[in-house]
Amino acid sequence: MARREKKSKRKLLDNISLETFKQLGKSKDIAHALRNILADRKISKEEFAFLMELDQSSVNQLLSGKQVFNLDTLYRISERLGLL
Repeated sequence: MARREKKSKRKLLDNISLETFKQLGKSKDIAHALRNILADRKISKEEFAFLMELDQSSVNQLLSGKQVFNLDTLYRISERLGLL
């Protein structure tokens, strides 16, 4: 990783709270699990976007872990994938 990128990431991390940092870590774990579920069921990102009634950009944010999952989103995912 380039020196400039490291400084940029460090500066970003300095500006977020510990709680937000923890939530982002959890979101990455959830996103990883969700990608595995989709792969196991052979569901594409496009199909998942259709099931969730979301645009492709929002799905990419979810699956990358860059968006913090709220309870409503987790419930909708569970319901739409038949996990409940």
